[in-house]
Amino acid sequence: MNVFLKQLVVSYIGIVLFFTAVFPAIGQTHTPRAIPINSKCNGYYEYLPAGYSTGNAKHPVIIFLHGLGDAGNGGSELPKLLDVGIPKLINESGFPSSFTVRGNTFSFIVISPQYIPAATQADRMSIADMEALINFVVSNYRVDEDRIYLTGLSAGAYCTWLYASSSTANANRLAAILPVSGDLWPTVPLANVIAQSNLPVWATHNDQDPNVNSFLTSYWVAGINSPTGNIQPPTPPAIITIFPNRNKHDAWTETYDPTYKRNGKNVYEWMLQYSRSNGSVLPVTLVHFEAAVIRDEVVLEWKTSYEQNVAAFDVERSVDGIRFSLIGTVPATNSATGSIYSFKDRNALTGKAFYRLVEKDLDGKTTFLRTVTVSTSEGNKTALSVTPNPAIDLITLKLNSPESGAAQASIVSQDGRIIKTISFNKTTREARQVIEAGQLSPGAYILQVRIKEAVYNTSFLKR
Repeated sequence: MNVFLKQLVVSYIGIVLFFTAVFPAIGQTHTPRAIPINSKCNGYYEYLPAGYSTGNAKHPVIIFLHGLGDAGNGGSELPKLLDVGIPKLINESGFPSSFTVRGNTFSFIVISPQYIPAATQADRMSIADMEALINFVVSNYRVDEDRIYLTGLSAGAYCTWLYASSSTANANRLAAILPVSGDLWPTVPLANVIAQSNLPVWATHNDQDPNVNSFLTSYWVAGINSPTGNIQPPTPPAIITIFPNRNKHDAWTETYDPTYKRNGKNVYEWMLQYSRSNGSVLPVTLVHFEAAVIRDEVVLEWKTSYEQNVAAFDVERSVDGIRFSLIGTVPATNSATGSIYSFKDRNALTGKAFYRLVEKDLDGKTTFLRTVTVSTSEGNKTALSVTPNPAIDLITLKLNSPESGAAQASIVSQDGRIIKTISFNKTTREARQVIEAGQLSPGAYILQVRIKEAVYNTSFLKR
């Protein structure tokens, strides 16, 4: 292409951007807007549902953030966005005009800003830039503010993680996030913010990504689902998809494809399950979900305070917290006041295992509720036991081991705090000791006995 022709093309794009910025879009459209949003963004693509310009209804919004390779000036370089992610789907007429979730039909507004090239991570959109972007979208479009969904790929996922984890106020502004192949390093405080906010998360990555290692995404999800301190695991738990055998950075083509589904839902249907007005749209309120090792078995117990349209609970097990297998199903009472349930894994794994509780609706739909971890070892699974289990007031520990002498028994909470310690003298191979447990709050605990160089652990439940 000669210089004159290049200038002509650039001028034409500029004219199109000018007129589309001045004249409002009509119908279901994908329109470039040469309108500055903040210091990092001078233009964006706007996708509006059919009938938007003549109606007054509010709509859910997806804010899509691109990767480094698609950065540009927001004007003549804006069409670079049409090569990736959701803008590419829309441009190729592959984005559905509506989605039906739980009997309700929704049509998205999609805003895809283009930010200027960034030399370093610090030059990308900051938290303040992200705040300005969301404020701009809410101020200029009829947005259902209970349904703001943030997603991005690569550097755009970095910004997605950064904004959502920077404060509970920011996390609470979003209905759900979908980071794809993100490169922000996870930290405990950042993961705790998302967990504390119960922000729904679906994160995806390729397992052989040559640009950004997938362990970053795995660490994010694991950290969110296992928060520290007194923070409870989020409801719903964060979910992760690691696409296998993909020696490439592009996990977004499959992620954003409406035909790719997990548990019967694509990413757009998954988003629409959640809104900020009623939090996580769950048919059940889960009070607790606990696991305890009792002899050679893992006993799981959970309690609900509300159920509606619930058919059953599936119990799933995993060795890595990512790939789960169904090991049992417990029928639900479907009681409006809730119920107490239990399940025994009679073929417990040796070592660390993850147990996930899944709610099944009467209409066949499923919702992930919570994940817990438990550890057993071949050498001490049967050496130490507690009765009765679950406990009410008093517990009796039984230790069958060769050591004798001064021993110390400690009751430890699931977050590692020592609740109570007693000392006793072990004079026979099988020793018994009664411990007062009535003051313990309901939940799962670890009983640890130390004698000489040996340490024995087991778990028990307190009702």
